[in-house]
Amino acid sequence: PEKHFLIGISGESASGKTTICNTIKLATERLNMPIEILSADNYFRDISALISRYGSFDKLLESGYDVDSPDNFNMEQLFIDLEQLSRGIDVRIPQYLVNGTGVVVPNAIPKKAQKIIVVEGMATMYGKVADLFDIKLYVDIDPEIQEKWFLYRAQTSRNQNEENARKQLAYVREASKKYILPKKDNSDIIINGASSLEYFTQIIDYIYQITNNFSNPEQ
Repeated sequence: PEKHFLIGISGESASGKTTICNTIKLATERLNMPIEILSADNYFRDISALISRYGSFDKLLESGYDVDSPDNFNMEQLFIDLEQLSRGIDVRIPQYLVNGTGVVVPNAIPKKAQKIIVVEGMATMYGKVADLFDIKLYVDIDPEIQEKWFLYRAQTSRNQNEENARKQLAYVREASKKYILPKKDNSDIIINGASSLEYFTQIIDYIYQITNNFSNPEQ
């Protein structure tokens, strides 16, 4: 009963992970389930000095710098924070500013140790962090739909022009081949990020039944 339930959501960039998290939030609000959602991307290490040296984030990528490497995440802190949340201890997580500066603000975002903790991002698959999750969910996506979503997000919310966005998409796809796709088969559930979310809502209902039984073992 004292155990907090951890769900890790991974997948390629622009696969629909954020949409899945929004669906989780809506479904859990309907069921009155206590939930906290956090992004593992906030555990990127601060690369503001490197970006300043090269002149921009895009030029840093052009130099061959491997941004998505596991070495560029603060995996030690992510493990500590998730372990504390799983034991019912509130934490304050860092915030990676998605504005091209590479700045990380430490202890910026308070997160409550709710009964269900959902963590999305590629870092959920890395190292011993992956072993913390009770359910590992992978969001798959058709490459054409991924490209459409990636370019739209880059131009509407990340202030990138199409040329730079396409260069970044080429990079993240290569990074996915090294770091994300090889771990896909380790997931407990694989869903299509572009499909109807009705089935996924049924998964949430199932998780609700599990956690409710944990809290009320006599039922």
